[in-house]
Amino acid sequence: MVLGTLGAIGDGMSINVMFVISSRIINRLGFGKSKLGHETFMGEVEKCTLQFVYLGLAVLVIAFLEGYCWSKTSERQVLKIRYKYLEAVLRQEVGFFDSQESTVSQVLDGISKDTSLIQEVLSDKVPTFFMHSSVFISGLYILLLPLMETLRGGSTTSLVTNDSRISLRKIPALSLSKIPQRVQQSKHHPGAGS
Repeated sequence: MVLGTLGAIGDGMSINVMFVISSRIINRLGFGKSKLGHETFMGEVEKCTLQFVYLGLAVLVIAFLEGYCWSKTSERQVLKIRYKYLEAVLRQEVGFFDSQESTVSQVLDGISKDTSLIQEVLSDKVPTFFMHSSVFISGLYILLLPLMETLRGGSTTSLVTNDSRISLRKIPALSLSKIPQRVQQSKHHPGAGS
């Protein structure tokens, strides 16, 4: 179960890693051959392509680990539930079966439906929850860590890509350095400052 959980978390994180690699290759294509030499440009594209191959191989292993471990866990749990239910039924007095209006086939059908539902939840829904949670948390990490570093006054270099920069001064609506100036202008000159 632990390996399956780690596989689900890794599977979810791979989505954001894929976006990071895609952003790097798009940035390289954006520079084109004009700023970079042809050899440098092709070397960068080949490096990003190789990263995609490594990511694909890692996802292959991680997704298999996720699916296999959670499937085996759900099968084991359902088997234990069926044994416990059978033990509970066999401990009943003979009169219990005479007083029941349902037939044996209805009881077995109910057990089968309930345990298959439990198996579906354990083998599909739980790892999907872990995967989507890791997509959300790793996405927040990739997005907010460079932004918080920029707001603290540290380096404006993003941790996501080596050459992309997050600078709030370049976005006029979010320019934090001009907010006090705009407030002062609006106090002295109502209607000005926007």
